[in-house]
Amino acid sequence: MATSVSTLDFTFTPAAPKCVIEANGTVTQSGDVELEDSVFLRVSNQSHAWAAVVCETIDGEYFELIRTARLNPGDVTTDVRALPGQVAGRKLHIYRWAPGIFGVPGSGGGEAVFTMPAAGAVSISITCIHV
Repeated sequence: MATSVSTLDFTFTPAAPKCVIEANGTVTQSGDVELEDSVFLRVSNQSHAWAAVVCETIDGEYFELIRTARLNPGDVTTDVRALPGQVAGRKLHIYRWAPGIFGVPGSGGGEAVFTMPAAGAVSISITCIHV
């Protein structure tokens, strides 16, 4: 089987350049069982304050794919895991927590939504930015 690579489609609210989240992703399907059905997540904080990122399902039974600890400006974290059956083929919501007014954490500023493929080697890069 030939290797195919496709990109994930993300919907951002509000639309760029006002959204505090940038995200992109690819799906590689090679027929190699060793490489298939995995998720690589990279989260980077390029904003001016700490941020934490959550990626969770928004349809059906709740499942949290990732919840980062606080990432200071410039910090990056990565995670590699098997593609959980709880997220395969489902819509996921990405948002970030960051200090807001008076330093109280909030999730305002934007979000991204995408559909996780049912199979393949999935690579997702999420960046928190300052707008």
